[in-house]
Amino acid sequence: MIDSTPRHSVKYPHKQFYEEVIMPIGGIYSEQRCCVPGCGKKLTDNRKNAVCCPDHPQCVATDLDVRVRGTHITCHSYKNAGDILAGLRFKIREGSYDDRDYKKDAPLGLSSLSESYLKDQIKKRSYKKMVWHLNYAKNHFQNKNIKDIAEGELDDFYKSLPEHLSEKTKNNIFATLHRFWVWVKRRERRRNPKFEIPEFPVIDFELRWRKIVDKETQLLILEEVKKITADIIPRVYIACLWLITYSHVRGIEIINIKEKDIDLRMGRIPIYRNKEKKPKKIDLIQEDIDYLKSQPLSFPELYFFRHLNKIPGLPYSKVGKQFGEALLGSWWNKACKNLEVEGVPLYPGTRHSTLSDIADKYGEEAAQEQSEHTTSKAFKKYIAGNKESKKHFYAYARSGKEKVKNFGGQKVSQISEFKDKR
Repeated sequence: MIDSTPRHSVKYPHKQFYEEVIMPIGGIYSEQRCCVPGCGKKLTDNRKNAVCCPDHPQCVATDLDVRVRGTHITCHSYKNAGDILAGLRFKIREGSYDDRDYKKDAPLGLSSLSESYLKDQIKKRSYKKMVWHLNYAKNHFQNKNIKDIAEGELDDFYKSLPEHLSEKTKNNIFATLHRFWVWVKRRERRRNPKFEIPEFPVIDFELRWRKIVDKETQLLILEEVKKITADIIPRVYIACLWLITYSHVRGIEIINIKEKDIDLRMGRIPIYRNKEKKPKKIDLIQEDIDYLKSQPLSFPELYFFRHLNKIPGLPYSKVGKQFGEALLGSWWNKACKNLEVEGVPLYPGTRHSTLSDIADKYGEEAAQEQSEHTTSKAFKKYIAGNKESKKHFYAYARSGKEKVKNFGGQKVSQISEFKDKR
């Protein structure tokens, strides 16, 4: 009799049932053969207690291989192999199986992934610090699977960090590590949607105050820089002078200025390579325009702040080589040492001291406007200042003389104290 039941109503076995019952997932195998003379059959799993010869059960395999969907795991015990196989089948059923977890090169290991991450970040300004921070994690975790690193392991890592590191530095290490985890999660979004970022430890630290100098001391240090560099490397003085004058620009942004960036017709220098990654420029005061006109410009792609000649005793003073921030800092520190000024590095002694002085003379709002600070919402309404008012502040920063007390018909408020935090 022909079954008239429509085909679409026939209930076929579920795929999971088919794989687990009709066709079990994976198995235990061995390349060994029967040791009985004249037999030599391949040993197979009896699905009870051993991988053995079907004709000679006493001939049992000692080298076992668990194979599941491309994953091969070597074992020497049938019980151990059975446990591993059961675990792999369970992961497949729950959807958490990932063959990369069992590869010899450990592609999901922290060391392996961090190398890939650093290749993606190589153009970042903070690349060297990322390498330094991640090296602490690599030394601690080695190539441990990143999915096996949870809150407890991160707490242990925090406790293992050297005692000489400040809490601020430790916090920076974990900030880099968290960005690395976010990068991994983005990569794993499709292949492993269940991948989660562990909860990172909260590190309490207190920002210390930068030591700054008053305008008189700042100008004395600057004059000393000019004196000790005049016959050796005079543009170091100009770089320090600009850091004091144009307080919204960072040291790395100044030394990245190329000759093609200098626009003397408009009297400005666009800062294309800046931290904010937004339009930024220096509106030059006349003194600097006149100085730049006196300097012969050679090739557009050359950095303006570069070594113009070879200096004896300075191995890195190759002609045409760009200045580094460390070079500016070293000459600034020499000037401070000559004047017996202690504990005031380049950045606090230039930018922060200038902003503090402007705040003291013209008000905190004016200093916030000059800094073009964008990391705080409170600063945003002061970012868009007019060009002429900025040039006044630039002139004041250069001379240290108070010339104007009012801007745009409004009196500038006074404050008693202004300090800048790191």
